Amino acid sequence: MGHVINARRFSCWNTFSRGMRSRSVSNISERIKRQPVTQTILSSTSSESEMADALRPCFTLQTPIILRSGSLGACIERWRSLNYLKMAVGETTMCEVEIGEGYNNTNGMRPEIPFGAYIEYLEQIQLSKTSNQQENQNVNQNLDLVYLAQNDLNHFSTLIDDVSIPKLCSDSSFKVGEGKAYNNMLWLGPSGTVSPLHYDPLDNLLMQIVGEKRVILYPRTVEDTLLFPKPLERAQKVEGNNKEDKEENGKPHIMNWHYAGSDGNQYNTSAVNVEDPDYEKYPLFEHAPTPYECTISPGDILYIPKKWWHHVRSMESV
Repeated sequence: MGHVINARRFSCWNTFSRGMRSRSVSNISERIKRQPVTQTILSSTSSESEMADALRPCFTLQTPIILRSGSLGACIERWRSLNYLKMAVGETTMCEVEIGEGYNNTNGMRPEIPFGAYIEYLEQIQLSKTSNQQENQNVNQNLDLVYLAQNDLNHFSTLIDDVSIPKLCSDSSFKVGEGKAYNNMLWLGPSGTVSPLHYDPLDNLLMQIVGEKRVILYPRTVEDTLLFPKPLERAQKVEGNNKEDKEENGKPHIMNWHYAGSDGNQYNTSAVNVEDPDYEKYPLFEHAPTPYECTISPGDILYIPKKWWHHVRSMESV
């Protein structure tokens, strides 16, 4: 199982054995019905066993669940301060960032920049929110959207002690997975940053530290197993309303509702913008399973089963 950490619109993913051109927050197309994610309320004094007991049924069924307002450690208070983060990590520590709305729009580029420079960028964003409307508009037009996404938390070792990572991630006695934590990844960015619809091969815990995220999830379907783990050629697309099997090296590719791997995307990443689907270009998306939708806040943990499709958008801080 893996875990992710989310802070300042900051997330920590835990994976078990994964000019700012401002844009208004989008909603799923109204023609798409959605359903809520199961949730359980935990207290700051809930034990590790109580957390495991709440998670275990959904892990067994491979369905998502939100563990609300548990204790994630000192990070909940400390990581609200950009100055604390800068001092703890160090201004010269290098980090990888994505520029633009979602990694599927970055041409695979993840430039390295000093962590201090990224904090300065976030401070500019913060300043723009406290300025008058005209100043805010001018700042946003001059800044690109930059996301410190999917950085290994171990690279920022001074922050690890701030986070209480559930013991079930690394202890099989809790009977939730094999107790083999694969990695701890960190996401940090302003509102408006997006992770496009994709799936991860391992179970994940998305731990929200600062701000809020909206998450849209689609269940894994039987058809997903028909996809070959390799990108589809741009020409391999669906015309009209019919599936078209393509062959490469003698193996047929099956185009499914998510159009994973098409239009230059990775094999685990959908070409469809689930916030504003283009049904003419992607007609099979009409047959997507009913999605789940939720908003997670500081202290929440969202369990995302392996190979469940999910789209994540950072929202405004509360």
